[in-house]
Amino acid sequence: SPAATCPRSCADPAACSPTLASGLFGPNGTSIARANNGGRPDLIVHDLDRENPDFDVALKKARPWRRQARSGEIYRDKHVVDPRSDDRRSI
Repeated sequence: SPAATCPRSCADPAACSPTLASGLFGPNGTSIARANNGGRPDLIVHDLDRENPDFDVALKKARPWRRQARSGEIYRDKHVVDPRSDDRRSI
């Protein structure tokens, strides 16, 4: 889904920009752009190149694996039926 591969952002009030400027981070966690407008409002606009080799692992390998892990698909054949596993309140 497009939302799963969108860059993340960090938005802060302009008054905070000298110590923590707003920024845009790529799917691999690296900083793509940073607002630096001396305490005045600023806007970051960026087109993400999904074919950039720097994003290969984050977009084509890690994210699909996380999606499978969250759905339980990759662990389904390892599922154990055990009453102790079902009862999370006892030892």
